[in-house]
Amino acid sequence: MRIRRDLHLQVLLNGKYRLPPSIFSMSKKEKEVFCMVLKDIKVPDAYASNISRCVSLKDQRLYSLKSHDYHILMQDLLPIALRCCMSKNVTSCIIQLSNIMKAICGKVLDVEELEKVQDRAALTLCNLEKIFPHSFFTIMVHLVIHLRHEAILSGPVFYRWMYPIERFLSKLKSYCRNKHYPEGSITEGYLAEECMTFCSRYLEDAETRLNRPSRNAGLNDHNLAETYLFQSYGEPIGKVEIEELDDISWIQAHRYVLFHHDLVEPLCKYSAFLINGYRFHTKYRERMRRTQNCGVVVNSSITSYARAKDSNPIEGNMEYYGLLTDIIELDYYGRWKVVLFRCDWADVNTARGIKKDQFGFTMVNFSRLIHTGQQLMDEPYVFSSQVKQVFYSKDPNDKDWYVVLRNTPRDLFDMGNGSRDDIVERSETLPFPEQNLDENIPSTTKSGGTRRVRGRTLLRDLYDLDPVERVKVSRNTHGQPVGSEARLLAGYLGILARNANMLPINYESWHHMPDSNKNQALVNIKERFALEVSDDYIKKALGKKWRDKKSTLKKQYFKKNISLEEKLRNVPPGMLRYQWEDADRERIGTSSRQKQKFTHTAGSRSFASVTEEVKSGPKVGRLQLFEITHRKKDGSPMTSEAGEIMEKLKEKKAEYEAIT
Repeated sequence: MRIRRDLHLQVLLNGKYRLPPSIFSMSKKEKEVFCMVLKDIKVPDAYASNISRCVSLKDQRLYSLKSHDYHILMQDLLPIALRCCMSKNVTSCIIQLSNIMKAICGKVLDVEELEKVQDRAALTLCNLEKIFPHSFFTIMVHLVIHLRHEAILSGPVFYRWMYPIERFLSKLKSYCRNKHYPEGSITEGYLAEECMTFCSRYLEDAETRLNRPSRNAGLNDHNLAETYLFQSYGEPIGKVEIEELDDISWIQAHRYVLFHHDLVEPLCKYSAFLINGYRFHTKYRERMRRTQNCGVVVNSSITSYARAKDSNPIEGNMEYYGLLTDIIELDYYGRWKVVLFRCDWADVNTARGIKKDQFGFTMVNFSRLIHTGQQLMDEPYVFSSQVKQVFYSKDPNDKDWYVVLRNTPRDLFDMGNGSRDDIVERSETLPFPEQNLDENIPSTTKSGGTRRVRGRTLLRDLYDLDPVERVKVSRNTHGQPVGSEARLLAGYLGILARNANMLPINYESWHHMPDSNKNQALVNIKERFALEVSDDYIKKALGKKWRDKKSTLKKQYFKKNISLEEKLRNVPPGMLRYQWEDADRERIGTSSRQKQKFTHTAGSRSFASVTEEVKSGPKVGRLQLFEITHRKKDGSPMTSEAGEIMEKLKEKKAEYEAIT
């Protein structure tokens, strides 16, 4: 069919054959990188479970994942891990698919955004069909097309999925105390739970599971919040330390607040802080934790000038990415308080500290810092109310570079008011940059390289050959193929013999193989080779390859001390199960072994090729050919039986010459 040319058979210089890997397959090293990214990643508190515990670097696989873990992988972590070890074509499609799932599973759905999802879903699936085989596209993959319409009609997904029901059923099972009467114990446990719930609704002062605040909600005291400037009020976590700052840090912190240098009471220092639904930790606090809550981002308004005398400056926004190092609270005479975050800020002014990769991901380098606080004019502090939370994933390919991932609070719902800022905020629900999938995906090999055909060489891919470019196979006087093209033909015959669809193995012998299968294989061969040998010779050689294949299968799968049922379940790769179960197990390869009585030295070469290699002397006959191919390098026979045959052949030859 001359399609998928990057997957066609390749012939190497040493005469062997190579099946190139598909564009979406991963080598051992790429699997190690993929697992390493998931093993090392740290996500914020209450974002997901500990994904690293489900990653096995030794086996290079994932295990024991829960349903929510699959959601996090599909929507957030899979593109981050693939960008380091997969081609751009495949990663772009996976990123777009993750954006679609993120938009559909969002807490707040925008109908206008969902209308755009329909076109993106269709385009993404079309591009996936260019990459993955047809067996990948089950009805579940096609369901992505209809999820957008279902979300518009039914609303957010988390009100409709089965997780609460499954959790409730699991809870009912936990009520079972007497397994002899499970229905009675479950009923009593459920009634007791209902009674406790009914009583809990009338307990206003006591904290119950019905009025318990969320994990990162923070304090909600209006009177206390009024004492904090710049809306920096939040809930500190951990031990409170009274500490004095050095002179430069005092000036920098105080200047950032009020731009003057009045007396300030001794400050308080915290290691964690809850504000705006985010939980922030300092780098030191989470050094031994499996979560990451020290990543911050600040959106700052800047004014850009083209030159010193520019009268039309441009206003814009710039995002500063950092790592939280200290949390301090300034107390102005016990009346006003301000909470400040001190951070290590990446250099976002030059390409040494921030860049975009080929997929549009923002990457920062924390070995290049600005506003370190060593100079008086540095500004390492920001208000606690200014920051938003991000987390970083280390890039295994670029040293000191990290990929930025945004996080939104669990209990924050964007209700929207139609303003410009609201539109920008809502666009962050798509965590990854949009990928351009309009371009056709080229047919390339896994390494991304392209092949250039120069002349008619044996390295040309057989499937790429047009009928007018068939490989010409010459023959000798005995009608046998010879030359380097003969080896190419022999290799291709072996590939067809291993094709379970074209030449099934569930036949007793080659003679029982239907002629339709043999003719189909012959037509396939003639499309790629210009043959001077007869069709009968090709079919006979193909039958030899087919019998060798059956013999190899029996040696690998049936000569083991296991039961017949286990042998039947152990289906060889590329073999159809029904053929494997219907195969004549006791006769696989029997005829081949009976015919091959003597070991010869020809190897993979045919006897015709050996005849052509003998240039000097008279024409090589069959008796001389047997002697050439059954002697060792030192001239001795390969086996004693072969030596006896050679002696008999010499006697017959002497009698024939005497009679002549």
